[in-house]
Amino acid sequence: MDIIYGSGKVHGTIASDTITFAGFTVTDQELCVCIRMTRVDSDLFYIAVAVTGGSTSSLISHGLSGFMGLGFSSLSALETTPFWETLCNTNQLAEPLFSFYLERHINQPPMDTAPGGILTLGGTNSSLYQGSIEYMSLAGAESYWLLNVHC
Repeated sequence: MDIIYGSGKVHGTIASDTITFAGFTVTDQELCVCIRMTRVDSDLFYIAVAVTGGSTSSLISHGLSGFMGLGFSSLSALETTPFWETLCNTNQLAEPLFSFYLERHINQPPMDTAPGGILTLGGTNSSLYQGSIEYMSLAGAESYWLLNVHC
């Protein structure tokens, strides 16, 4: 399979495996075993789920073996259900939510030396915010995570 993204290209083989992440497990999850990745814009953005070498050495040297996308199945190049959506569909999550805490770095070294953020599957981590959360509907059909922003 070959996929061209806005920030890079992936060449790989479609495979199926049992994925365990953050205590959740999905069996028969389809994924791309990357043979070759090409990054275009950024050292922080790579397209992969599982990697097997090729031009992925800098990805692996940073302690990563790949990543799973958080898009909707309508965008899946594999035409399969993404990990997070399978967790939702099989009622493995306490709530049909996932949330991010994004670390803010002002006048600090590059991101590759920063601790990053936190992904919470199945809800929110109330120790990371104050007040209430305002939920918004997506702008359009399930595809990208697009929101209407009013200034």
